[in-house]
Amino acid sequence: MINTGDKLICVCGNDCYIQGLVYTVGDYINLRFFAVMTGDNDECWYATAECESTGICIRFDAINDAYFEHYTCALDVRS
Repeated sequence: MINTGDKLICVCGNDCYIQGLVYTVGDYINLRFFAVMTGDNDECWYATAECESTGICIRFDAINDAYFEHYTCALDVRS
């Protein structure tokens, strides 16, 4: 479940979201849509919560879609 304030890492960017950068989930608009902040003056685009199992997608009409994964700060410990 994605919650307001969670972090998402962009795995396939476009003109609005840069691949490899981490973005913050904003408020839920309704049960289906939530905001993903762009980092510029409280601007955001809306993602669909229904595609969470295969990643998160923000669809655009004029440019390529952007794809995200839930970001965790896990350490890879090797012996």
